Amino acid sequence: MIYLLLIVFLIMLYLTFKKFDKDIIAPPVVLVAGYTLSIVCAAVNVKNWGIDLHLNTFFVLVYGTLLFVITGYIVKKWMEKRASCEAAVRQKFNAISIDIKYLYVYIAFQVLVMLIWVWNIYSVTDSLGQYNSLAERMVAFRQWSSYGTGWISNYFYVFINQFNQISMISPYLFLYIIVYNYFANKNLHNATFLFISIILSIMQILLTGGRLNVIALFLSGCLYYFLFYYKYYNRRFLIDRKFLIKLFILLICGGIGFYYAKVIVGRGDDINIGDIIPYLTMYVGGPIQLLDMFLQKPIEVSDIWGKEVFSTLNFQLIRFGILNIDPYIIHLEFRTAETGAFLGNIYTAYRSYIYDFGFIGLTILPIIFSGFVNYLYYMVIYKCKFSKVNLMFLFYSSIFWVIFFDFVRSFFFSVICSFIVIKQLIFLIILTTIFVKDFNTLDLVKSMFYRNKK
Repeated sequence: MIYLLLIVFLIMLYLTFKKFDKDIIAPPVVLVAGYTLSIVCAAVNVKNWGIDLHLNTFFVLVYGTLLFVITGYIVKKWMEKRASCEAAVRQKFNAISIDIKYLYVYIAFQVLVMLIWVWNIYSVTDSLGQYNSLAERMVAFRQWSSYGTGWISNYFYVFINQFNQISMISPYLFLYIIVYNYFANKNLHNATFLFISIILSIMQILLTGGRLNVIALFLSGCLYYFLFYYKYYNRRFLIDRKFLIKLFILLICGGIGFYYAKVIVGRGDDINIGDIIPYLTMYVGGPIQLLDMFLQKPIEVSDIWGKEVFSTLNFQLIRFGILNIDPYIIHLEFRTAETGAFLGNIYTAYRSYIYDFGFIGLTILPIIFSGFVNYLYYMVIYKCKFSKVNLMFLFYSSIFWVIFFDFVRSFFFSVICSFIVIKQLIFLIILTTIFVKDFNTLDLVKSMFYRNKK
């Protein structure tokens, strides 16, 4: 059944790619590509994990994904009809000027926040036990900050984390400027300090105990390049052999980096080069087998409404005293294959849809997800006049990663149905207003809604 599923998704990927104008960053193409990659990684572990996929798992994966694709296609056609301009218009790119003196100050701010963050790691872990290395401290810190709720009463941690979030959202703006100016000037000579700031942000992201946000940043960079390429040349980026070779090399390097970064982010310091492929395929392919195991042996249903899908929203409502239940952090149950192989605890978004709302959730939630992200994407595509810094596109880039990583878990509803996304949007507006010359907040907000007339 796993091989049949792989064939179906490969066909779906090809047809989606064709129907969406060979646009590799169209939301349905990105989502199907993510699930296809996950199924490939699961298929190579059939013997290692004893995979025997059941029919209901096959149905859930195909049904939920098709709903996303079909909804995306409907939104695309609808947006084409109401487009405010001719699609075949080349965009003129005028370089974005930044206020370099503010950037110097911001880089100093990032360094200060990072130093305080490292001090905070040592301060917290000193209260938890004795450790011989930073790697051991990171394991303990990650357990404290990600797997429990004790940090809620640590007001200094909560306070410094607000500044940390600014450092984590700013790379989306700076990457935007770098790629935009590349098409405007065909060089990166003036991007040195922007790159320095982005590198500092990546270091900060790793010190928070996560790698996903680094990959999200990389995906946003790809999004910028391919969309600006389309706007500048008025044609889609051509996928050829040279591109595929580069992509393959990049995936290998990225996979190795992802593995070795586990020491920094607090996931243990047991490094063995022979474990890289099993480790990566467990992360990427595990959700398929875990979903199958969940569907055959589901856990007891919770009486908390939307416990998994809306976990972030529930947690914030609890902290504000609106929801009267004990605080909880969503970490799904870990499972082991019949062969004894450890598979982790990521089950695809479909597990949470089914767990919280049953078949109705599996039907409605992918449609809502698809409708939202496809509307945002095609609003950007069909804007004739592309503002230097387009807030809608900037915001979309910050959540773009949730589409590809839908095969991991329900990130979209955790992100979009939270106060964090509002805070990030405010940060983006403030940062853009500060750093971009000849640009004001009103213009930035208008860029979300402005469309040229025919």
